[in-house]
Formats: sequence, structure tokens, C-alpha cells
Amino acid sequence: MEVKGLELFNEVVDRFVSKWDCSARPGSEFAYFYATDEISWSLLVTEDADRYFQSFLTESFPDITADTFIWSLLHEVGHHETIDDWTEEEQEFFDSEKERIEELYRQSTNKDLSYLYFNLPDEYAATCWAADYIRENPEEIEALLEELREVAKVFYKLNEVELAA
Repeated sequence: MEVKGLELFNEVVDRFVSKWDCSARPGSEFAYFYATDEISWSLLVTEDADRYFQSFLTESFPDITADTFIWSLLHEVGHHETIDDWTEEEQEFFDSEKERIEELYRQSTNKDLSYLYFNLPDEYAATCWAADYIRENPEEIEALLEELREVAKVFYKLNEVELAA
């Protein structure tokens, strides 16, 4: 079955992230690619490790109630915006720690490993950037969500999914 209309979501996301000189593309997970300033996004949380992200956010930023999609997208923008805060050596250390944690994930995904990953300095900085942006721009966030909701209605119609009345 071919999924129709995914490009409609991407147009909205791409336009939103373009203000930071990034581009967007759908993918199997949220990620930031610094070599191309590209952000991949997903309609669903698919990685086992990511299932703890929302609980981490709720515990770390109890004053913010935002959609996981918004958090994830802005977290990736946060990587783009904070990447120059780190030396090359620091970034290499973070990357090696991520590889180590990901290897442990293959053996057993758990909350402690996920929180270890989320608290790596570059990850936490990206999340803090996202938190600040959400706090400072609630109208913009709501407008983005509304635009995504409208696109979702078209997406459902294109894919012959009936909406509840």
C-alpha cells in the first residue's frame, strides 16, 4: 500500500525549520545531520530508546506540556543551534558515548540507559534549547500544530481513513 500525502507534512515541517537554515525530510526517526543541516522526522516514535523521551521531558520540564512531535522536532533544531557550543574533541566524546550506550541498548533497552543518553551534554543542551523555544513562542507552536492538524485531515482523506464524527 502506498502512503499518500507525506510530502504535505514535509512541506509544513520544512518551512518551519527553514528559519534556522535547515531542511527537513521524513524518516524512520527524528535526527539531525550536521553535515547537511538536515532534520529527519517521523510521524511515530519508532526506536525503543525513544519511548522514554516523553517521561524524561515531563520530569525535567514539568512546566511544559507540548506534543512529543514538537519536542522531538525542536530538539533536533536545538542540535543545529547548539552544535557550535562544543569543541571537536567534546563532540567526539559525546559521539563515542552515544555509540557505547547504543551498544548497551542492543542488549537491553531500559530507562536508565535512555536517561543517560538524554543527559549527555549535547543532547541535554538541544532539549533545553527546545524547552526555551516552546516557552518563548507558544503562539507559533500552536499555529504549527494547527497547520499539522489540517494536513493530517488531508492525509487521512488521501489514504481513505475515515475520521470519527
